Amino acid sequence: MSKKKRSKKGPWPLGRGKTQGNSAEASKAFAELETLPTFALVVTMNAINTALRQRGQAIRDWDQRDKVIQKFSVLGGKVYALAPSNRPSEVSTNGDGDEKPGG
Repeated sequence: MSKKKRSKKGPWPLGRGKTQGNSAEASKAFAELETLPTFALVVTMNAINTALRQRGQAIRDWDQRDKVIQKFSVLGGKVYALAPSNRPSEVSTNGDGDEKPGG
């Protein structure tokens, strides 16, 4: 039986040993990102979020890990992240499913 050769390349598309070139490319890309308007950056963040979710990865809230960011939005010139809680609603009921008055 022959042994299967292992590739020295990692799972990354650029391989290993090219950190200086990658660093320069990353710096150039970041400089270009800095020139984009806020709305364009938010659209880009939504695209990245969608791509990660398609790969089975979710962007989670650091402090409340049950919250997953669904999308980013610009409202009134400020950037917000929509991250609803996965917990059941905390509405008080009277046992019949009706909300208690004043609660």
